[in-house]
Amino acid sequence: MENINIILSILSFLILAATLCLAIFTFINNKDALKLQKEVNKYNIENEQNKRIEERKAKFECILESYTRDAKKLRITNVGHSEARNVKVEIEEIPEINISNFSYEYPLINSNNSETITINFIMGNSKCFSVKTTWEDDFKKLNETTQTIQLD
Repeated sequence: MENINIILSILSFLILAATLCLAIFTFINNKDALKLQKEVNKYNIENEQNKRIEERKAKFECILESYTRDAKKLRITNVGHSEARNVKVEIEEIPEINISNFSYEYPLINSNNSETITINFIMGNSKCFSVKTTWEDDFKKLNETTQTIQLD
């Protein structure tokens, strides 16, 4: 009978030791997982903050609209949620474009407002041209975008 009590005590001790080892192993693994989860959460928060800032910035979109047979209007629209200051629009110089000035400056373009440039076209080989827009807004001093416009 005493042998059975000794065996049960040893078995209880081994089960206790195994449980303690499993708890330590789980703690160590969860510690790494918690550290990784903190990094993921930090990344997600930074990403969300950057996304919110990007949504509030000024953004420009250029659209070429029909005007007459030989002329089109280039509409530069601030599609962002912030006003744009010191806006400069530079049109690529290609032989098919007949325009007096390839660079335009506007002191302010508010959100959802646009400016229009009339462009006369001459027949040629070019299929597209680029428009570079630079501006300042509340979030950054030097913003820049270049958009390629199809002539077709």
